[in-house]
Amino acid sequence: MELVVAGALGRSFRRGANEEAHRRVLWQLREQKDRDRRQREEQVDQSESEFIDLATTIITAEQAELFQSELNIYHEATYEALRDNNERLENVEAHIERMLSHAHVLEDGRRVFKTEDGTRVFDEFGRELDAETISPDDIDDDRPRWESYRDAMEERERLLQEREKLIEFQSDLDEAQELLDSGKMTQAEFEERRQYLRDHAPDAVKVHAKGIDFENDAKRTAATNAEPNIDLDDELADMPMPEPSVPGLG
Repeated sequence: MELVVAGALGRSFRRGANEEAHRRVLWQLREQKDRDRRQREEQVDQSESEFIDLATTIITAEQAELFQSELNIYHEATYEALRDNNERLENVEAHIERMLSHAHVLEDGRRVFKTEDGTRVFDEFGRELDAETISPDDIDDDRPRWESYRDAMEERERLLQEREKLIEFQSDLDEAQELLDSGKMTQAEFEERRQYLRDHAPDAVKVHAKGIDFENDAKRTAATNAEPNIDLDDELADMPMPEPSVPGLG
């Protein structure tokens, strides 16, 4: 015969059973959350230990040989880039001097150039002059034109900036070489310096640096699953510890 619990007694019985089940689920969730937290803490401790090892362990002889080989390539490539830069700089400066020597000269000594279309005039410093100072018609057509002079000056500036970057990179190489020669380069410094030189090598160096991989290393990002923000302690604060169930009696 089936026992039917009805009325207020039945509702109380069902509510009590539901609360008991709810408590058990919450306790299970909290225990799982505690296990996950402990696992994450262990992983963090392991990562920190590996980082400390990376930061303090001296590089191997093979790594030192590899880095020295790369530095030799960089040194030679930088030397070639500086030599090319110097040759181009000498050529453009000679070209500028020829144009200045053939330019129209004002009474105050400034050299001036009219544009290709013959409508405007600029001085050697890039300032445009009005018609009251000089008319374009006052400048012979066989004189150097403004566009040619402007382009040569821009190329000179570009080469000077390139030279500055090459000298800075040469300084970076010297610092890396000094650290390597000290015999105290760590694993972390080894990776950091190699990546820094790849990232900061000027284009003029890359042209000559055969054997160096300038592609940025792919950075892997670990996907993490967001945990639900459930405060289990608040929900369990007023609940008694659930009684252990006995197989066959629960």
